[in-house]
Order: sequence, then C-alpha cells, then structure tokens
Amino acid sequence: MSIITYDALNIYVSTKVPTHPFAKGILWIITICMVVASFWLAIALQEDKPNPLPFLLPVFYMLTLGRFSIWNIMGEEMMVISTTHISHQHNYGFWKTKLKTHSYTVIEPYSGENSETQLKLAFIKYDSDTKLPTTVFENALKIDLKDYQKIIECLEDYKIDDLSREKGFPIFIPN
Repeated sequence: MSIITYDALNIYVSTKVPTHPFAKGILWIITICMVVASFWLAIALQEDKPNPLPFLLPVFYMLTLGRFSIWNIMGEEMMVISTTHISHQHNYGFWKTKLKTHSYTVIEPYSGENSETQLKLAFIKYDSDTKLPTTVFENALKIDLKDYQKIIECLEDYKIDDLSREKGFPIFIPN
C-alpha cells in the first residue's frame, strides 16, 4: 500500500512491505531465536580466556539474514520525487538508510511478472556524451497503477508551473 502526499514542489511516496501478519510473527520468532542462539554459541565458544571473536556471529547475522527479516517485518520505502530529481530512503523500523538523491530524465514503469495493477518505477537518465539510458534508481516495492497515474499527473502539473515561472508567464489561479 502506497501513501502519496505532495506539496508545491515535491511528491512524497511511502510504500510498506506487504507481509502477511502471520508471516511477520514467524519472522520475529526466527530472528529472535537466531540472535539468542548466536549469542549462546559465542558464549559457549569461550574457553579459559575471553575471546571476543565469536561475538561477531550475532553482528554478522544481523548484517546479512537478519536485515532481510527486519525488512520483511517493518520495511518501508520512501521516495521524494521532483521534476528532475529522485531522493530515496529505506526504513527498517528502528533505523533508516542514508537519503540518496539522483537526477533523472524520464520515469519508465514496468509491471514485472504478470501484474496488471501493480508496477515498479525505473528512473532513467541519459548520458550526455553517448545518449545511452542509465537507470539511476529503481524502487524495490511495487505501487498501484492508480498511484503511478497520480504521480505522473502531479509531475506534469509541476512541469507546467516550472515552465510558466521560467518564461515569466502570469500566475494562473483557478477559482
């Protein structure tokens, strides 16, 4: 499910991972069991003298498989779309990735595996020298077709407003 808001300059899209509540519960149990088991193993590997190396097991787990479990439990993808730039960030519930911004030229939708109502977005930039397309960002979670249409309509309105300001046209306010 996507939440789309917008202001005078940007479109804000927030999409949560669509995981079934039962699967979320199972993932929580597995994640907690794995962290406890890896700490137990790290303590069991201690001999006469302290050895901090086995305590890297829980850290290694959380950076690999645990991260994917947490993403499927609480994951959320956030995008800020303007007429020329895309900013994106992933939220894992208790930490967020760094906000990254890329310039783009065009948005290409694609449905992937036989989905007529949901699609992903690819933000493409054309190289100025070779004129070849390069994908600068592709969203991880699918959005509904109606949400995509709403994003495109807002972007077209923003582009018209940008052109009006750039060319010095008078501001048009509908009553």
